[in-house]
Amino acid sequence: MATYLPLLLLFIVAAVIVGAMFTLTSVLGPKNPTPTIDNQMPFECGSESTGTKHVKLSVKFYMTAILFVVLDVEVVLRTDEG
Repeated sequence: MATYLPLLLLFIVAAVIVGAMFTLTSVLGPKNPTPTIDNQMPFECGSESTGTKHVKLSVKFYMTAILFVVLDVEVVLRTDEG
């Protein structure tokens, strides 16, 4: 049991910090934010957005992304060799 005491202490300290952050944000944060039209519009770098919200990407995009991830992991694993 004594070997798990530092781990238990770590979890207790983390829970206290998280609880304090939630409490402070609810106490110090804005009470009644007034939603306006400007606040609810998406920001697109100052220009009006065009097109639909969901763009269907091609399979070529996904294949390139998977290839990148595979090669990236391979490079990371090969750096320990040799």
